[in-house]
Amino acid sequence: MGGDHLPQDVPGEQGAGDRSAIAALRESGVDTGRPRDIAHSLRFPDHAAARRATELVRGPGRTMVVGPVDDEQGCPLIVFVRHELILGAIERLRAEFESVSAAAGGSYEGWSLPGERPEAEPDR
Repeated sequence: MGGDHLPQDVPGEQGAGDRSAIAALRESGVDTGRPRDIAHSLRFPDHAAARRATELVRGPGRTMVVGPVDDEQGCPLIVFVRHELILGAIERLRAEFESVSAAAGGSYEGWSLPGERPEAEPDR
């Protein structure tokens, strides 16, 4: 694995999904060992909840955008948090964002690498 800095023991389904996504990115030619621009998506039921969460995740190098999203599940606001990160730190960030969003009445939707998505695997 060398300098890939990938999570080794990520518990649960989310960790398996993170490892699978990172492996697909690596296989598509993305250098997973260097810092990448990461976008996290968090959903909230109202502006007050989104505001509470953004205060908790605010930090150096992080930018946030709050906006409306079509939603039938009671969470019409989405917060995008962007920053640079080595992909191996996704486990820690997932835990942080899941905790913060749950505490504010929302949910963590996941992460992406803007502009660097591997092709989806066909269903088998």
